[in-house]
Amino acid sequence: MIYNVSTLLSKPVGEIRRHEFTLKSFNTGNEFFSNLKCNLKMMKTHKNILVYGEINTNLKDVCSRCLVPIKIGIKTSFEEEFISLYNITTNNFDDYYEEDLNSYIIDKNNELDLSKILKDHLISIIPIKKLCKITCLGKCTLCAINLNLEKCNCN
Repeated sequence: MIYNVSTLLSKPVGEIRRHEFTLKSFNTGNEFFSNLKCNLKMMKTHKNILVYGEINTNLKDVCSRCLVPIKIGIKTSFEEEFISLYNITTNNFDDYYEEDLNSYIIDKNNELDLSKILKDHLISIIPIKKLCKITCLGKCTLCAINLNLEKCNCN
């Protein structure tokens, strides 16, 4: 998900490019997403690129209560600015404050990597408690029977 933005950086402020892509799977390290679809727009600012768009995907996980596999539909939008540290007119890197280096960066090849923005925004909206349904009864703490499927005799 690396995009070369050389042509967009040479355009006037306000110029917009649209991109769409689909990924069968996307892994953030701890979470696994499937059927990720992203529609985005890239707009030229003074010397940076404003990237905004929508992500639609499914989170594959297990229910926090009954531990059955589940798929949760996720939809989010984002807006982030990619900072160009490389000045093509002087062929040098511009000086930025230390906190800017933790930002989204356009490298000296005028490429930006969208995988970090996807990861950051998807992780931020994952529910803390993932449930198969709101009324999930979970598992019996003694016999481990899924109480959604059958009743146990432990109590």
